[in-house]
Amino acid sequence: MGFRVNTVGEAAFGVVSNTVSQGIANKSDFSKVNVIEAGASAFPGIGPAIIGESFSLTVGDVLKGNFKPLTPESLEQATLQIGGVLISNSFGNKINASSIFAKGAAKTYGEMAKFSVETASNVAPSLLPEKK
Repeated sequence: MGFRVNTVGEAAFGVVSNTVSQGIANKSDFSKVNVIEAGASAFPGIGPAIIGESFSLTVGDVLKGNFKPLTPESLEQATLQIGGVLISNSFGNKINASSIFAKGAAKTYGEMAKFSVETASNVAPSLLPEKK
């Protein structure tokens, strides 16, 4: 399998879909959207996805003039973030490879399923107990 590049439309859809997914996961607080993760969604493959989950730079940070990316706070958070993206990416690849979800209403259902799994993977780290 060769190197694949997304079309401009696919890249834009990836960024918007990821941004909305993060917004849902953050209870509509879009200042918490990780711009590195959203930007990485423009590119196909697991590499950009892992980078997007390994480094965080939120909209709120950027608005405050802080451009220093952060890494996960704990091994548990890193495991949930990177594990979630691995599951989401694998699930999305299976949907994309299936001829059942190639067009029409089935394609829409496939995209909704991928979005749901991505949103669940964005919610998972917030379920960890808060550190004291």
